[in-house]
Formats: sequence, C-alpha cells, structure tokens
Amino acid sequence: MACAARLLALTASVAIAIAPKPVCAQPALDADAIFTRARTVAEARVLPPYLEYTTYAAFVRKGHIDAEHYHVIVRTSDGMAYVTPVPDSAADRIDTKSYVQKAPPYFWPATTFGLAREQRNDSQTFGLAGGAAPPSPDPTSSPLATIGGVRAVTHEYTVTLAGTEMLDGTRVYHLLLVPRFDPQAHQIREAFIDAETFQTRRLIVAVYAKLGPIHSQPRAIVDYAPIDSAWLVSHGQIDFTLRFGPFAFAGTGDFRLLDVRAPAEEPDWMFDKTKLAAHQRG
Repeated sequence: MACAARLLALTASVAIAIAPKPVCAQPALDADAIFTRARTVAEARVLPPYLEYTTYAAFVRKGHIDAEHYHVIVRTSDGMAYVTPVPDSAADRIDTKSYVQKAPPYFWPATTFGLAREQRNDSQTFGLAGGAAPPSPDPTSSPLATIGGVRAVTHEYTVTLAGTEMLDGTRVYHLLLVPRFDPQAHQIREAFIDAETFQTRRLIVAVYAKLGPIHSQPRAIVDYAPIDSAWLVSHGQIDFTLRFGPFAFAGTGDFRLLDVRAPAEEPDWMFDKTKLAAHQRG
C-alpha cells in the first residue's frame, strides 16, 4: 500500500509538471485604442518623391454620365501637379495640352481627412505625409539639453466600436465617430481599420461644400490601397444634392485612381509654369 501511495503521488506530480499552463487572454482593444493606433500608422506613412496615375471621375444625374480622365504626375514635396487631360474616345474633342497646377485634380491621393495630423506648412497644404524637413538648428547657438518630450493628444471624436467584419477579404474593425466639436473640420464618421496592420482600409466622411449660395453636405465612401510605402485613395463614391435656394440638383459621383506607380525622378520643368511653357515651345 505504501508503495502504491508513493507511485500515485509521483504520477500526480508528473501530471502537474507537464500540464499546459493556462494562457491569459490578451485584453481586447477598445475603440479609442484602435483609433489611436490607426492614427499612429497613418502618420508613419512615407510618400515616394513622385506619384503618377490616371484619375477617372464620373458624375451621374438622371441617367446622364459626365466623365473626365486625367493623367497626373505629382511632386509630393510640394503638391505641384503636371496634368494632361485624356480623351475618352476619338469623338471626345477636348484640349489635351498639359498644364501645371498646385493641386491634383479633384483630391490629393494621400489625403486622410485628418486621420493623420499633418503639420501645416507650405509644403503640406494638401495633406502631405512627410514633406519638408524641419529647419536645421543654428550651429552658433548654445545647445539646449533635452529633458523629455510631450505629445499633446486631442480627442476630436467620440469613438465607438461597432464590431469586426470582413472588407474585401480582410478582417477590419468598424469604428463609428461623432465629432466633439467643429464637425465641418472633423469629417470622419466611420472608419474601417485592418485588424492586423491597423492600416485604414475605408473611411466614410461628411463633406461640407459651399460656393456662394450653392451648398451641399453629402457623405463620401473612400477606399485605400497600398503603393510602395504609401496608402492612397483607390476609389471614392459620393451621393450629392446641390441646393440653391428652393432648387436642388442631385446626382452621384465616382472617383478612381488607375495605373498608379511611383517614379524615382521626373524633370523639374513639369512642375513650373514658366519652364513648362518654354518646353512646350521647344
């Protein structure tokens, strides 16, 4: 009996030793934590020096389609765009002469609608990620010791997690956002965040547009896709109603970026009106 008791005790101790240890479940992220991580990822994006793509825009009202194509090359350091209108067919009699403007047609392809808090300087008027380098310190001045750093975090939105779902084969967090102040400046209303990488896959934004007496407040769905180290708008759609006094003009808009690539370099004359004119004169 004594031998059997010792054998039983030994068996029990071995069983305890080899039993798997309980794995503590990782705490689930709350809505604010998901949104904060998505912002951190968006702010870390780096744009290539140039973006080249074809942008397609189609506006539909009462069955009539008004479409426009442009071939665009953007210098990302300052947002200057070299734009060439593209005819939709041989019967499309448009001026295909290239021109320069300080903004791509329709929208800046890397816009995040304020998700990434871009610094506002001359080189980042259009929401550029990265942009110009900060000014170098004066070597003749006395250096100041750095004792710490503080990053202010403002809570522009009340964020709620609606759940997780699949979007184009990717599991995403679906966030609902309500601006706490200035809703015209804080446009995001829903965000779909990749559950693994925390890249933003889709935003639903409120657009406040006004031109003189004409005004509109539609919502737009904006999808993003990767190009090199950047994430760019790949597709956007909007239902709009333009109001002018008692009159209303309703329709839909569809925007796409096609054949996106990132050239390593482009000639400077593409982004300067005077140099472009000289180049076109030959």
